[in-house]
Amino acid sequence: MTQLTPADALGMIRAEIEHLQRREAQLRVRMIATPQHHEGRLYRVEISEDRRKVFRHDLLPPEVLRNPTYWDERLSVDVSVYEKSAVSPAA
Repeated sequence: MTQLTPADALGMIRAEIEHLQRREAQLRVRMIATPQHHEGRLYRVEISEDRRKVFRHDLLPPEVLRNPTYWDERLSVDVSVYEKSAVSPAA
């Protein structure tokens, strides 16, 4: 049995997460459509709503948005995973 490389392991994990997130979204839509309590043998699902205020920075005047005093720079690191095609190009 061949051992998976870290890249292959990460790619497979992300594919499974994507599959699970799609399944979760389908179940959420179905349960929200019938908002009573949903009971299972192991879990209970309750549907609730939360309303909150959101700051609309897009409505600020352009001179405020362009002013560097109001901006911070933050670094984020993203790890992208791409599935390699089954047929690799000839070297």
